[in-house]
Amino acid sequence: MEYKHLKYVFLGLASVFFAACTEEDDNVKVPEYTKFENPGWMPAAGPVPATAPTDWTIEFGGGMQAPSWEVVKASPMQAPDWQAPDMFIYPASMTAVIRMSDYIRPDITPADRLAAFIGQECRGIAQQVENAQGEVFYLIQVKGEQAEMGKVEFRYYSDRKKELFVAAEQVAFESDITLGSMDTPRMFTWNSQGELPYYMDLEVKVDLSAFDQGAVATGDMVGAFVGNECRGVGHVSEENGAYIFRFRAWAREETEKLTLQYYTSDLKDIYVYGPACDFLHTQTQKVVMDLMEHGYMDLYVALPDVVRPYMSGADNVAAFVGDRPCSIVQDGLDGHYLLKMKGSAGDKMSFRYYCDSLKHVFVTEECTRYTDAASWGSEAEYNVLPLETAFKLVNMRAVFTVDYYEAINTELAEGDMLAAFVGDECRGVARAERYDGRLIFDMDVTGTLGVAEQFTLKYYHVGNRYMFTCAKMFDFEAGGSIGSRNQPMGITLQVVE
Repeated sequence: MEYKHLKYVFLGLASVFFAACTEEDDNVKVPEYTKFENPGWMPAAGPVPATAPTDWTIEFGGGMQAPSWEVVKASPMQAPDWQAPDMFIYPASMTAVIRMSDYIRPDITPADRLAAFIGQECRGIAQQVENAQGEVFYLIQVKGEQAEMGKVEFRYYSDRKKELFVAAEQVAFESDITLGSMDTPRMFTWNSQGELPYYMDLEVKVDLSAFDQGAVATGDMVGAFVGNECRGVGHVSEENGAYIFRFRAWAREETEKLTLQYYTSDLKDIYVYGPACDFLHTQTQKVVMDLMEHGYMDLYVALPDVVRPYMSGADNVAAFVGDRPCSIVQDGLDGHYLLKMKGSAGDKMSFRYYCDSLKHVFVTEECTRYTDAASWGSEAEYNVLPLETAFKLVNMRAVFTVDYYEAINTELAEGDMLAAFVGDECRGVARAERYDGRLIFDMDVTGTLGVAEQFTLKYYHVGNRYMFTCAKMFDFEAGGSIGSRNQPMGITLQVVE
C-alpha cells in the first residue's frame, strides 16, 4: 500500500517537472538578426554608348565648299501671362520711365511686355510710349503698401526673340516717386533667362601674310565654336580698304571659351585659330587671326594591347587639333594605322579611337606636335597611342545558387537579391528565380577594361530584411563566365548578425 502511494507521488512530481520544462521551452527566444532597409542595389553605370563618328574625315588639297555653319539657337520661351494687380488693393504707387538696352531695342514690337514684381507678385504692367523723336519707352506704375519693404524687380519679354529678360538691378519701392523721365529714361542691365543668356560682339581680322598664296575675299566666313557647337558666324565686309568680320556670339556659361574657324573661298579650305577667346559678356572683342598655311605630316600609330581583342573593320582612328579632326586614314592593318595629317606649325595633336565592338571613343592627351613635311613614327616603328582605357566597358556572366546558409526561421525565396561588388561599387544585380527545382541568380557583372579586378557577393532577404555576405572572392574575366543556368556556382552565405 505504501509503494502504491509512493508511485502516485512520483507521477505527480514528474508531471510538475514536465510542465515546468514545457513552460521554459515556450519562453525560449528565437535569434533575431539585424534588419536592413532594402538596399535597392543598382549596378554602376558605364559610359554612354558612342555611335560611329561620321565627321572624322577631312578634305585635302582644297576643294572644300563653303561650310553650312548653323548657329545654335535657344529654345523659344513662351510669352508670360502676367496679370496687373487690383489697383484698389495697394494704396501706394511709384512710377518709372524705362528705355530698353541697345541689344533689345532693335527687336521691340507691340507684343513685347514689361512688368514689375515684388517677390513673385506682379505689381504693375507697362505701356509703350514714344518720345518726341519716336523712340519707344515704357511707362509703368508700380503698386505697393505705404510701408512696402520689398525690392522691385523688372522683367521683360521680347516677342521677336522669344526670350525673357530680368533686370540685374533691383530698386527700393518708394511711394509717389518717379524713376526717370521722357527726357532721361531709366536704364537697366538685362539678363537673359534663356539657354544662351550670354553674348558678346566680335570684330575679326584675318592675317594671311604667312601664306604663299591666297587672300581674304568675298565669300569668306569666320565661325565661333564651343566644341562642335557653332555659336556665331560672320561674313566678310570691306571697311576703309580692309576686310573685317563683325558678328555676335552666344554662350551657355560665361566661363566658356570660343574657338574661331576661318573659311577661305580662295583656297577652299578651313583654318582653325589656335588661341581660344575668353567670353566677355556684353562687350566687344577684337581678334586678329594670324594664320599659318596648311602642310602635311605622316603619323604611324598603333593601338595598345588592351583594346586589340575588340578591334573590327568598323573602327576608326583620327588625329585632332583641339576638337577639330585633321587627318585621314591612308592605311590600316591589325591595329596599325598610317594617318595623313593636315596642319600648321605649332599645332598640338591628340588622337581618338572609335571601337565599334565596345561602342566607345577612346582619347589621348596632346602627345605630339605638327612638323611640316615630317613624320611621327615609321613603318618599322609605330607609336602606340597612349589611350585612356580604364572604363567600365566589359562584362562577364555569372550564375549562382546558395548551397548553404544558417539563419533561424529564414527560407530563401524568389525575389531575394544577390549583388556583385568591386570594393563598395555595385557591378551586377540578380533576383532569385526558380529554375529546374532550385533558386538561381543569373547576372551580368561589369568590369573595368584592362584592370585586374575581383568581386564579392552580398545577399538581401526581402521577407526578413536580413543581409548575408559571402566570404569567397571571384576573379573578373572579361567575356568569361562563372557557372551556368544548368550548373550554377554554389556559394555559402553568412548572415549579418
